[in-house]
Amino acid sequence: MDFLQLALIFLIIVLTIFLGLGGYMVFLILKDLRLDLQKLDTILSGDPSVLNKVKKDVKVAREKSPKIFSQPRRFFKRS
Repeated sequence: MDFLQLALIFLIIVLTIFLGLGGYMVFLILKDLRLDLQKLDTILSGDPSVLNKVKKDVKVAREKSPKIFSQPRRFFKRS
């Protein structure tokens, strides 16, 4: 076999592996997106148990960091 043929075979093998890995990663991303959309649907459907849990988490966050929720900060001085 010629060197060029070996290089092309190697290139085809490497590209096939990368394409397979890329396809698997897209599959995992779409799977996670599907699960997130199902969770969002559960929240938006008005399930009281989920809404109460979210309200409780927000309340705990406000108690732990009152400075963040008290007043908005000014990042620039007024002239």
